[in-house]
Amino acid sequence: MYIILYFDFVCSILSCKLKLTKIKIKVPMKTLKSAPWYFLSLILVLFLLNSCQNNKNRKTNFNKGGTLNVKIFSPVETLDPNKILYLSDFLASRLIYDGLVGDSENNTGLAEKWEKSKDGLRYVFHLKKGILFHSDPCFKSDKERELTASDVLFTFKRIADRKNPSVNFSLFADKIKGIRYYQQGLTDTISGIKIINKFSIEFILNKPYVVFLKLLASPSAFILSEKAVNYYGDEIAEHPIGTGPFKLSFWNPTEEVYFIRNKNYRRKNKNGKRLPFLDAVSFKFFSNEKEKIGDLFKGKCDYISLDRGEYISLKNELDRAKFKIIKTQNALKIRFFGFSFEKNTPLAKNPELRKALAYSLNRQKLYVSSEFKNFPQNTLAPASLLGDSTLRWYQFNPVKSKSLVKNFSNDKNIYELSSSVNAPFLNIIESGMKSLNLKVVKNVNPKRYYERIIKNRPDIFRISMSPSFPDISEYYQLFYSKSGKFVNLFDYKNPEFDKIFEKSQIEDNPTERRRLFRRLEKILRDDVAAIYVSEEKYFYNIVRKRVKNFTIRNGFPDFALIWLDK
Repeated sequence: MYIILYFDFVCSILSCKLKLTKIKIKVPMKTLKSAPWYFLSLILVLFLLNSCQNNKNRKTNFNKGGTLNVKIFSPVETLDPNKILYLSDFLASRLIYDGLVGDSENNTGLAEKWEKSKDGLRYVFHLKKGILFHSDPCFKSDKERELTASDVLFTFKRIADRKNPSVNFSLFADKIKGIRYYQQGLTDTISGIKIINKFSIEFILNKPYVVFLKLLASPSAFILSEKAVNYYGDEIAEHPIGTGPFKLSFWNPTEEVYFIRNKNYRRKNKNGKRLPFLDAVSFKFFSNEKEKIGDLFKGKCDYISLDRGEYISLKNELDRAKFKIIKTQNALKIRFFGFSFEKNTPLAKNPELRKALAYSLNRQKLYVSSEFKNFPQNTLAPASLLGDSTLRWYQFNPVKSKSLVKNFSNDKNIYELSSSVNAPFLNIIESGMKSLNLKVVKNVNPKRYYERIIKNRPDIFRISMSPSFPDISEYYQLFYSKSGKFVNLFDYKNPEFDKIFEKSQIEDNPTERRRLFRRLEKILRDDVAAIYVSEEKYFYNIVRKRVKNFTIRNGFPDFALIWLDK
């Protein structure tokens, strides 16, 4: 004979939420008579309640404090949004600044909400009230630190500054009404940006650009304090004042940039805890792969990002008890070589010679080698964005290459092949050029690489690019003639390309828009406007186990959410 005992207790073991739950225990009558089961049952209930409460505490006990140590490959060169071009600068600036629009899922931008007109030409943004810029001597009171619509207007006037416009001014030049006229000094105001009240601002566009909101989330549109910029002038890059989760503490351009917590940061996590949790974030720069990996294993580094090749080389050495490996899909990074098209050389002026070069490159030799761990690139933008994985770039064909180069046998130019790293593909291009009897000299120098490209104009140069806002147009913007020298590094000009690109900017049908970009891809292929090398479909975040709540947002870590297990 059995007797069934029921116990009510306020805990659900699985969810650890307050919930009335019954436990049923079948106890033999004989055993019940010989043991004080009510005591044992009481102990069981108390044990379960205690376990549940401990588990609940573990979920909500976010530790404050500590420094997160991050290793990055390239030094941070600027923290001025008007000058940001490179990935390391973008990564660092995200800790300091915010844009009007951020992560739509978590509403991390400065705008509480916005309205869009039916024709897509008018946007009205309403700022979150009570947001303060970082504390700094340039402010006399908290009232001066408060973000207002005036700061937004000032930021866009600065983007369009007549003497020193943003390096990415072209992203906004033909989109916002009147901004180009303002930049040219033809007007004193930007007709397409108007302050409605202290916390509301209106934007009028020339056309219904589908990428406008995405542009507002890019580093080029991070919002600055008018008071701070006027106070520091040209030195604002050394004294960056934003509304982000961290503020600059010190910066050694060749070694480290160090950020400390912004105690007045507005965001809270899902549990209502104020962010950020960390006291500080340190970015240190490494000069070689051995240094990066060595510091990781020595415990001097909490987080590094690896591409597929780096991860494959390292994965067998990673102790899973010490590290978490977080794979990020759609890394969308590309590597290719471009040309300086303004040069008066056969290689710059004649697509047939560039086509001969394309056929001379044995790319497959690299792709099957043990050195190559990424994915072959056949289109400028990743195939996943183009919606077509069947497109192929030029395949190795030495016979066709030799037949095309016959008309250029008297080319006496010495072509400069430039790169920031001594990548294996350099040798493939060098070998291909020599097979065509083209003279070439290699130049490998990582220091201020892109500045040297703009200034010295090598004939062929390596580009590594990650999009700063999640849209396919950013890839093809690189070859749009109106993009400016800081974006269109190649000085590529093609009227048909420009016409199709401009149409893609207002096309809101996703299928038709992808079709337009595939047409752009065909133009680039026919012109051999670039030599495609590789793309990254994903990358790996190697994180020490003490790092908790590591979250990727828009392709980058959200450092405000991270806390350290002490």
